[in-house]
Amino acid sequence: MKGVIYRKYRPSTFADVTNQNHIKITIQNQIANNTTSHAYIFAGPRGVGKTTIARLLAKTLNCENRKSGETEPCNKCSNCLELSAGRAIDVIEVDAASQTGVDNVRENIIESIRFAPAKSKFKVFIIDEVHMLSSSSFNALLKTLEEPPAHAMFILATTEIHKIPQTILSRCQRFDFKRIPTSEIVKRLEGICVQEEVKVELEVLRAIAHLSEGCLRDAESLFGQILALGEKEIGMREASIILPVTNISVVTNIVDAVCRKDSRIVLNELNKFVDQGGSIKNLHNELIDFVRTIMLLALDGPYHDHYDKETMEQIRKMIELIGAQGARKLVDMLLLAKIKAPPDALPQLPLEICFIEYIGVGFTAPTAKKVEVLTPAMTKEPVQVVQKVQAPTVETPQQAVLKESESKVEIVKEAVEVKKAPEDNSESAPSASETGTALPFSLENVQAKWGRCCEAVGKRNVAIPLALLSAKPLRLEGDNLVIGFTTSFHFETINNQKNLNIISEAVNEVMQSSVVCSAFFIENKEEKELQDLANAFGGSIQD
Repeated sequence: MKGVIYRKYRPSTFADVTNQNHIKITIQNQIANNTTSHAYIFAGPRGVGKTTIARLLAKTLNCENRKSGETEPCNKCSNCLELSAGRAIDVIEVDAASQTGVDNVRENIIESIRFAPAKSKFKVFIIDEVHMLSSSSFNALLKTLEEPPAHAMFILATTEIHKIPQTILSRCQRFDFKRIPTSEIVKRLEGICVQEEVKVELEVLRAIAHLSEGCLRDAESLFGQILALGEKEIGMREASIILPVTNISVVTNIVDAVCRKDSRIVLNELNKFVDQGGSIKNLHNELIDFVRTIMLLALDGPYHDHYDKETMEQIRKMIELIGAQGARKLVDMLLLAKIKAPPDALPQLPLEICFIEYIGVGFTAPTAKKVEVLTPAMTKEPVQVVQKVQAPTVETPQQAVLKESESKVEIVKEAVEVKKAPEDNSESAPSASETGTALPFSLENVQAKWGRCCEAVGKRNVAIPLALLSAKPLRLEGDNLVIGFTTSFHFETINNQKNLNIISEAVNEVMQSSVVCSAFFIENKEEKELQDLANAFGGSIQD
């Protein structure tokens, strides 16, 4: 085995190019009908075939043995052999990343294009990473690109099409290259294995395909490093020397435990992976990719063959547990955890917090508990309420508070906090109107996460967090969170339905519950005196 894999097995015909059929068919039809354009621009990710197809187009057009109607080069004539060896005098490749100046454009392109090809039919200019050219270089190229000589052709390649001026794009035929599907990359690597006479486990090939992120050149480069081990049979054990220490089985076990809300298995698997020297960065990326696949498949989207059959069957079971909405929420939380900077000694901490919050450990409300309810006969014995109970109408003075409230006490699965009766009543009885629906968190939980709630508000409206600086969660009333303000200006700013809805959405996202927020002004004696003084003199307080 000699040479770099991706160069050794670079396609020599259009048929050898992996995927990109929408581009291959169009260009081959143009070649067959002699309707090729004078300028093309190839856009797409790295390592997906832009430069390869540009060279194949130049090779086919200048092939000496190609007959009319044929769309493939012969790879035997002198022109084909010279281009394959990188010695073709009439195919000029320009690296725009290192030759960005206008002088380079004038010398390498504008001056050279005036002369006819030395021995070929076309003089082809392939400008790689064209987005790196300076503005003056683009301007110098405009006229030549618009009306080049009949013997000239331009092929521009870029990974950042948005940086190309519109004046350049309008003069070229644009082709957008796509990332290579995982299955196609695996098939390509299997073909290389056959030619190299080595046996590589399918799990290794799939791992390479996932790490390459749809870029075939990256996959072939990584595969070349594994082949350099010199083994004739390569499994995950041997490949782990080169590949990052991650395993799809670890990802599957963690996500499955998260779906079943088994925090013990989740934390054990995660910490075991770290203790064995695994890379949290790569694991985090694989977790995002895995849960994203669950979300897309739950919506009947693509990636039905993203993993092996056994893993795909496990994914279908997970879909039944969390569905598309649960997967979307988990992806969102994983993405937020990715931007957090963990301590060096605990790289797994953001993932631990993410999974614990998703599962809801520590925030689950207790089930039905006993509540003391006074009967009409004024008995003192507690009664366990497990369904809706209508407080009966009573005529005794001691039970007048129940008649005035005329509300229901409801306990299904959540605890109810029974509040005291009015002070002027000699007997205490629960006020059903004050109980409401219990939330799966306490006021202390909200106060502890209030900073995160403000950050979530800032993502929706950048101005509101400034008004929340003087605010704090004051109390919980059923499913209503009362936010206290010590500054009247901030209170008046927030106390409208639009802003309160934004704060409610943010709190619901952080607390993973459904709560309605309201504003409450905590009157400040000093501020009141200042306001009274301002009113006395007909003025106002400026914030």
